[in-house]
Amino acid sequence: MIVRMNYQQYRAARRLVHSCCNYDCGNCLLLDYGEECVCPQSITYSLVCRWFRAAVLPLDAGLCAALLHRADRKKCVLCGSYYLPKSNRAKYCPECAVAARRKKEAERQRRRYYDSTHLRLKKPCFCKAFRGRLDRGLIHSLSNTPESPQTARNGGEVTPILLTT
Repeated sequence: MIVRMNYQQYRAARRLVHSCCNYDCGNCLLLDYGEECVCPQSITYSLVCRWFRAAVLPLDAGLCAALLHRADRKKCVLCGSYYLPKSNRAKYCPECAVAARRKKEAERQRRRYYDSTHLRLKKPCFCKAFRGRLDRGLIHSLSNTPESPQTARNGGEVTPILLTT
């Protein structure tokens, strides 16, 4: 199957043609049978050279993914470029993955440091032992006495005491 390139891809491929081992001053050594032959990859908008496709195109991973692996490629969340994912969970291209991992690690360490150095209010909870006694009626008789400060404030109504851990 012959793959067609747009202008930006064509320009990137033209730059890569110069790194081909068969490229010699605009000519292709593989097609040279006694007289000079122009490199076909340098003058066309399609991928016609099998050597270029197999050996030279993988040097530019983004262009390779855009041309050869159109169905398999993913778009990077950060930069928007296309790349070939190494797993189905990948969200970032290899360049952005390093930066994203560093950013997440820094945020995690920042949170960890903050939690270890700053005091915070803990959530209020009921003591299990106290709640059991309250349910059995042992505390009701103690808190209903007229000298209990809680019953005087609440008008004789019993409220459970909130303990913090």
